[in-house]
Amino acid sequence: MTRKKQINPIKILSLLIIIIGSVLVIKYVPMEKLKAFIEERRELSEVLYVAAFAILPVFFFPVPVLALIAAALFGFVKGSLLTMVGAILNMSIMFVIARYIGRDFVSAMVHKHVSKKTYDRYFSKDANIASGLFLVRLTPIIPYNILNYAYPLTDIGFWKYLIVSFVGIAPGTLVYLNLGDKIKDYKSKEFLIAVLIMLALVIISILLTKYVNKKNDSNSSSSI
Repeated sequence: MTRKKQINPIKILSLLIIIIGSVLVIKYVPMEKLKAFIEERRELSEVLYVAAFAILPVFFFPVPVLALIAAALFGFVKGSLLTMVGAILNMSIMFVIARYIGRDFVSAMVHKHVSKKTYDRYFSKDANIASGLFLVRLTPIIPYNILNYAYPLTDIGFWKYLIVSFVGIAPGTLVYLNLGDKIKDYKSKEFLIAVLIMLALVIISILLTKYVNKKNDSNSSSSI
């Protein structure tokens, strides 16, 4: 006799909060309003920004918008530091949600937005989970928010996930914050250099991804 799967009201409530929160955040939290809200509260601006980065991506708020706000309000150095702190907190929160609260819901969502080929290449047990995580963090193959929900579905440990994720997002974060900081004077030589650095990162990450994918595909075919 099979036991019926018990419905956990806490999990259902958590998922409802995420769904409703996502709708409200997308509709009522535009960049300018969020920037003004943080800027007006100067004594708490750093804490508010870190809190915003830790919480809003849970509801699919676009991360590049948050990075632009950091560059505009805090400059490159402080903005980068605050963004990385916020990202670590956010990745931790979303890891717990995906692995322990909404696993079935998250799994369905991930498979809906990620092709089977991509999933098998970067998320399957046969793949090198850590190297796959690093590549998709470095190269925007899959959106940041989806990744935060997707990788906890694998067997990767929390600390390995957090460390590899941090290393993977660090280059892009620094490059993007630098671009956001220099965009204030978009006619300057510094802005042009920032654009070139971003293009270089994109090209390098794409080439690295192609190389690793080609190597993995050849290894898979040779093992058949």
